Amino acid sequence: MASKGTREDNYEGKQKSITKRSFALAEALSQATEKNASAFMNRITQRVLNEGGVRQLGPSFQSDIPADVEKILSQHEVDDSSYFSDGKAWGAWGTKPGKWPGETANWIPWVERVEKRFGEIWKRLGIYDAIKLSTITIPCDRSLLVAAMCFWSSQTNSLELQFGALSPTLIDIAAIIGLPPYGQVVDIVFAEGKFDIDLGGELRDRSKGRPAVANYNTWIEVFNSGLGNKSLYSIGSAEEKEENQQETMEVTHVEHAAFLAFWICKYLVCTTSKKVNVEYYKLAEALASKEVQESDQPLALGPFVLAHLYRCLHHCVTEGLNPNWSGPLWIFQLWLHTYFPTFRQPGLALAVDTTLGQQLASLDLLPHSAEECFEVLFKCPEFSAEQFAVCFSRKYPSYLAIDISQHASESETRWETACLAWKSAIGMRDLFWGALSGKTLKCGVELYSPSYFSRQLGYYQAIPAPVPESSNRYSSLLAVFSNKDDIEQNNKAFVYNMSFPMKTRVATSKSSSQFREWWAKRVGSRFKDGLVSARRSAFAGNPWAQEKPKAVRRGKITSKVSRAIPTISGQESLKKCAKGSTKRKAIHSAATEATKDGATLSSTSQSPQAKQLVTQDEQSSESEEQLCVAKRSCLWGR
Repeated sequence: MASKGTREDNYEGKQKSITKRSFALAEALSQATEKNASAFMNRITQRVLNEGGVRQLGPSFQSDIPADVEKILSQHEVDDSSYFSDGKAWGAWGTKPGKWPGETANWIPWVERVEKRFGEIWKRLGIYDAIKLSTITIPCDRSLLVAAMCFWSSQTNSLELQFGALSPTLIDIAAIIGLPPYGQVVDIVFAEGKFDIDLGGELRDRSKGRPAVANYNTWIEVFNSGLGNKSLYSIGSAEEKEENQQETMEVTHVEHAAFLAFWICKYLVCTTSKKVNVEYYKLAEALASKEVQESDQPLALGPFVLAHLYRCLHHCVTEGLNPNWSGPLWIFQLWLHTYFPTFRQPGLALAVDTTLGQQLASLDLLPHSAEECFEVLFKCPEFSAEQFAVCFSRKYPSYLAIDISQHASESETRWETACLAWKSAIGMRDLFWGALSGKTLKCGVELYSPSYFSRQLGYYQAIPAPVPESSNRYSSLLAVFSNKDDIEQNNKAFVYNMSFPMKTRVATSKSSSQFREWWAKRVGSRFKDGLVSARRSAFAGNPWAQEKPKAVRRGKITSKVSRAIPTISGQESLKKCAKGSTKRKAIHSAATEATKDGATLSSTSQSPQAKQLVTQDEQSSESEEQLCVAKRSCLWGR
């Protein structure tokens, strides 16, 4: 077994090689894109000719990819992902990744207690659903995760299947866990703000000599004031004493900030230390501050969390599928269960008026092997319009209920909020990843490239254009920043200004013939030898790839929590739905019709209103959108 020093030396050597190759690739691509500027669609969106109100996302190609650009990509691409290669770290898996959030004593009572005072504030901040989701223990679907990682590209941050790419989008993050895709950017620049709570000082004062970085149990003991002073209540049973205490102890703003810091570190960042790290105190202090709570804009936690998921998957697929990295892999699992019904309990009709995560997290896991999951993904046919629309057709959160295929008759405020969410979701850019403060600051960016998976957002799939101006150079490179100046310089070089006018679009699941031909070439080498050969290579040396674990029940939900979770079709709580497949199927059957209304979107038919809006859209000034591109310094920073 290689020593730690040897592994680190190998890693450093590989990173140097990737860095050198990535910068060479970026330089070649920049020259080629300038030479073929007329072939690029450089706007955020553009109407597709002869397709009514259908639009495509930029940056992408007008039709075919220029020959010299394609040659550069095919010969010099820097993609360090595992795909179907051998040499995996199978022994690192166990039953679940080491950073997978498990149960912590007193967490659920703490959630219930803090919610009584701050629940409405959580809703305004867009974090209520994600906090409630943390009260459900989600067992790891190891077989599914390892199979999906075999198809993940660390270059494009997407799942590359035979028909195209799929990826968690910012709309997906909103639909699955409820975090807002828009708002104030969470990065080092934001973290330099001054807030009226100092968690570091509070921890030092309260811990009385304990370590400055507290593990999860210690953190709750230090900050959850509801756990102390039990002697004040001497009447009644033990349960009554504790309930009385929970009811009467006031939750302070400091305790609220400490609560949020715990939630961020354990459930959103999933720290490798399994502790509440000082690097994320600032984010918790901000969420608990009066300034942020009274702001018109929430903190954009959706992009922040998605970047951490992307970075986790990057490490996994470039380090032999070793899953023991910080990052919310549990969100990736829920996302896979969302888009691939085969991997979850059958018969579930997804209610459109609550988050997908709360519905899926409460179901039993299926007993399938890694090889079976791999086969499903390997053979996955073209998605239907309904499958692509599973997240963007939701009615919850409320900004997703606004149909952007036509200007809403809703209040202007609701329409503007929906536009903010969609503007954030459709633009290619670098998302901030990493620590927000600390003595040894380490952070970076992850590329968010929705033009690779446009159909998940209801846009036409054209050939996406590479973005060498990203700090990761359109490759498996991981750019690392160590100070505020680095981040500010990156932000200026690769700016994304959301001041552009939002264009209505008719949802579609179509792709161009040029895209289909190009994509077949791009991924063809991985699939050409067939399933048996690919699976053999992917799981070489894996002792559990064929194992079918017993059906795993999800974590228990307390009675209080289950009552708080919205019901399916107004008939049964999710807790009851998790019991017995017969009753569950009956409930799901009753909910199916209501769900179809929200999930089915035609890619061809248009209402008279939509056609009228298409005409209006065609008459809108092209110079307006060109001006928008100039204002935001263009997606490629040119």
